[in-house]
Amino acid sequence: MAVLIAAMALTPITAFAEPVKSNVRAAKVVNTAERRVIPARSGASRVIANMIPTQAELDQIEAQKAAEVAAAQKAAEEAAAEQARIAAEEERIRQERAAAEQALCDNAPINIPTVANRIAHPYMPYKAVTSRGTVQYKLLHGADAHSDASTGLRMVGERYCIAIGQGYGLRAGDKVDVVLEDGTYIKCIVGDMKAIVDTDPTRKYQNTDRNVVEMIVDYRVFKNPNQYLTLFGGKKVVKLVKAADF
Repeated sequence: MAVLIAAMALTPITAFAEPVKSNVRAAKVVNTAERRVIPARSGASRVIANMIPTQAELDQIEAQKAAEVAAAQKAAEEAAAEQARIAAEEERIRQERAAAEQALCDNAPINIPTVANRIAHPYMPYKAVTSRGTVQYKLLHGADAHSDASTGLRMVGERYCIAIGQGYGLRAGDKVDVVLEDGTYIKCIVGDMKAIVDTDPTRKYQNTDRNVVEMIVDYRVFKNPNQYLTLFGGKKVVKLVKAADF
């Protein structure tokens, strides 16, 4: 009897103890699940928070945009100013050429400075012009160019090749008549331009001997100036006339 009573006394304790353990395990599972969910919610909050820029970052973005806009405006203004400068320079050149062409039209004479040595007529070899891309080179080495057998002068067609200063408004390839004091016209063509450093401030005559017209020769035929000086007959050059057939 005593054993039975003892067994009955112990049975309720065991029966009630097991649910308690189950409740404890359930509590642990719930708590574990909560711990798993809560960090996930906290991480998402941090991600969302990181996606929202601060006011300082917004200000920095706006400042960068403003700087880019200002740089673009400055570049556009500089480009417009450069285009305006180029257009003004082109217009100046166009007006200068138009004025020079107007002065040369209708066979208008080009006067030669009285201080120039209008009798001296030095020479230069046509092969001294070596820049293949220039008008001068193409003219002096072209199909129409040849050398006079008696004078050694380089010619294009029926015109003698000469070099003159840049102050007369003429350019390489222009046909011009050299007029002597007795009214003789010598048909010439501008084969080269005198270098600015070699001419006077007006760019119309040579610094050294003040000559105006420089003959272009072929050393294969040319030996000395006496071969062509008969063309001038010791007479002065009084003017240049741009030919009408240019």
